Amino acid sequence: DGQLEARIVGIGNGGRLRGSGLLIAADGVVTFDGGSIAPGVVQVGSAQRTTATTHQVGTLTIQGNVTISPTGVITLHVLGGTADLQDRLVVSGTVNLGGDLALNFGNGYAPKQGDQLALIQAATVTGAPQAVIITGLAPGFQFDLDAVGGTLTLVALNDGVPATQPLAQPVFLPLVQ
Repeated sequence: DGQLEARIVGIGNGGRLRGSGLLIAADGVVTFDGGSIAPGVVQVGSAQRTTATTHQVGTLTIQGNVTISPTGVITLHVLGGTADLQDRLVVSGTVNLGGDLALNFGNGYAPKQGDQLALIQAATVTGAPQAVIITGLAPGFQFDLDAVGGTLTLVALNDGVPATQPLAQPVFLPLVQ
C-alpha cells in the first residue's frame, strides 16, 4: 500500500505491477512481453509456517492511461460477490485492452446468473481482452463482458460452480507389531 509517482511505467518480460495503492504515471502504463497488472497482495506462508499462498484483495489506482498490449495480462481475484471481496483496477484515464484478462475465483465463491461484477473502472475503456482466463470455477460458466460508462463489467449468464479440490485419497498402512 502506498503511492508511487513516475513519468511512464513499462511492464515487460514477465514483470508484474502488483499491490494496492496509488500509482501516478504522467505518461501512462504499458504492458508488453508478458507483463502483468495484478491488484491485491499475495501472501506466502502464515503464522503456522505453512507454504500455502493466499490472496488479500485490493484496489490499485492508476492516475494516467493504461495500455495492455496483446502479450500483457490483467489478473483479478474475486473472492465474493461484494466489492470488498474483489480486486479492483481504477484508472483515471483510458484503459486500452488488448491482452488477456485472468479472473481467479476463490474462497468457494461462484457468481449466480445475473450477477454483475465491476472489474475495471476508468474514464474510458477501449478494446477488448484477447482471451478471458477463468480459474476457480468448474467448466461451463458463461458470461458477457460489457464496457459501459467507463466500467468493464462481467455479467454471469448462468450459475458458476466452484471448482472442487481433488479429494484426499485414503492411505492404508499395514500395522507391524
